[in-house]
Amino acid sequence: MKKIFLYLFIFSIISFASCKKDEAKNPEVNNAQEQITSVYLSIVNQSNVNETYLVKWKDLDGDGGNVPSIDTISLNNNNEYKVDILVLDESKNPIDTVSSEILEEADVHRFFFTASNEIKDMFNTTYLDFDSKNRPVGLSFKIKVNSSNTSWPVFGNLNVTLSHYDGVEKDNNPSSESDLDINFPVRISR
Repeated sequence: MKKIFLYLFIFSIISFASCKKDEAKNPEVNNAQEQITSVYLSIVNQSNVNETYLVKWKDLDGDGGNVPSIDTISLNNNNEYKVDILVLDESKNPIDTVSSEILEEADVHRFFFTASNEIKDMFNTTYLDFDSKNRPVGLSFKIKVNSSNTSWPVFGNLNVTLSHYDGVEKDNNPSSESDLDINFPVRISR
């Protein structure tokens, strides 16, 4: 099942790259906010690339319906992980790859990653992708875990927020408008 989602993620990125040229010729006039039903984090341990897995958040019925399903991010101390985010609207047929639109509109989007108090001192994130003005986007980032903690495992949360900067300058602060705001549970082991 995890491999299916990994292939879906890779296919979506390839599809976006091949369609980008056509979309430039026929840009959409309407810039309405997209519906987001699913967020997948593809996590690859940089110390052991065989340790690759997907973490998902799903809310297929939207706000006010059932509680979203959400996976736990499991990390090991003294390891670094590369994370790629895939954002989808699975209510459409075919599935809409919202990540493609975020990338197209990178100048007005930025992900923010905030670790909860329990893990913030052992947790560091670094952006790997940037917009046309060299400002962070966050569809791809690294997590470095480093702690001298003696009591394992440690539990906390990673808040992932996608800020949308319509009509305001994108900067290092979250905007007043967010396209998504998710608290992923995190488990850090020795």
